[in-house]
Amino acid sequence: MKDKAKNMAQKTRAQELTEQFHKTPEMQECKQTAGSITNKLDPEDTVSIQIDVPKEFIRLTEFLEKNRASEAGVAPRPAAKVLNQIMLNELHEQLHFLVVQPARYSYYRDLWNRFCDAQGAPEEKIPDPTKPSDTSGEEGPF
Repeated sequence: MKDKAKNMAQKTRAQELTEQFHKTPEMQECKQTAGSITNKLDPEDTVSIQIDVPKEFIRLTEFLEKNRASEAGVAPRPAAKVLNQIMLNELHEQLHFLVVQPARYSYYRDLWNRFCDAQGAPEEKIPDPTKPSDTSGEEGPF
């Protein structure tokens, strides 16, 4: 029983590296910035911006919104409202992953990988998900 408790108390190499990595200035800045944004986020405190969207994307937005509204039995929202919601959803998702999985972003993944190299732990590096892997998965029905 003592051996089991001792083994559980021992940290893996990845856990040790993660603790050290979180102490780096870049990760401290990441944590502080993400925390500050999360704590100060006020949906009512907004800034208006102008974005240029190709007309065909507006057409796409209207088409998809028409289908969604028809299925829900409600009136379609204007494209500007739909695009605003899409933008807010994307930004919320970015903030979420910055907090829970910063390695999703190439900057932090590359920073981690350089850190692993510097610590002599190349086996802990995170592969680039945009690069093809050696294993091929099955494709879906589409």
